[in-house]
Amino acid sequence: MTDRFRTLNRLTAAAALTLGLAPAARAQDSPAARPAEPVPSAAEILARYHVGIGAASFVNVRSLHSVGELAIPGAGITGTLEVWQARPNRTQITVSVPGFGEVRTGFTGESGWSFDPVDGPRVLEGLEAAQAADDANFDSHLRTAALIDSMRTVERTTLGGHACLKVRTTWKSGRITNDCYSTETGLLIGSLRTHHASTGPADALILYEDYRQFGDVRIPTRITTQVNGVEQIITLHSVSLNDVPDSAFEPPAGIRTLLGR
Repeated sequence: MTDRFRTLNRLTAAAALTLGLAPAARAQDSPAARPAEPVPSAAEILARYHVGIGAASFVNVRSLHSVGELAIPGAGITGTLEVWQARPNRTQITVSVPGFGEVRTGFTGESGWSFDPVDGPRVLEGLEAAQAADDANFDSHLRTAALIDSMRTVERTTLGGHACLKVRTTWKSGRITNDCYSTETGLLIGSLRTHHASTGPADALILYEDYRQFGDVRIPTRITTQVNGVEQIITLHSVSLNDVPDSAFEPPAGIRTLLGR
């Protein structure tokens, strides 16, 4: 049971990116050689994506509150998920699993942390902390200039059976993600990255699906993360805008103690 809980705790840390991420799964489903085709620039791809998700309106969104479910089918784990996010970079995620208890992760605006019944309270350090800081940024999914050092279109490929354009994104933190944008819709449908956790680095694939409209913005409501062959599925049932109180980001007592608060 402890091993199953550690699997849950490891993957729950990836949830932050989604709501904001190898290859545990193949990034290219059809690797057959094809004639070289011209590809749009990364700037053009990003601009189309911004239009598709309503980025112009998203800048007016101050906070998000999401409620849904988390499942790790291979481990027989299912539970409820609740996520709070606010500008500029605060998050808190709670996953509740019957028989296990709660796994909580967050970012205070300065420090990343996690708390679960197996490992107890923990403040993130090193590459894990840097990853948490990137993912906690409220505009991380927009790949804004404040976060990104460079973006370059790599190739046309397929991901999850969908034709897409792969963009190599170098973050100012130094990490690299390979982001895939649908050639049909322009939406971000997947991201390949190195995922840093307490157990060490691992290759990860994140798939974004079922985009839905919430107010004037579009948000993916099914997010699948694959790490070391283990699949985690997040399904969001509701997303509300601009109604998250500051109290939602208060860390547990054990974390406050570690942070000297």
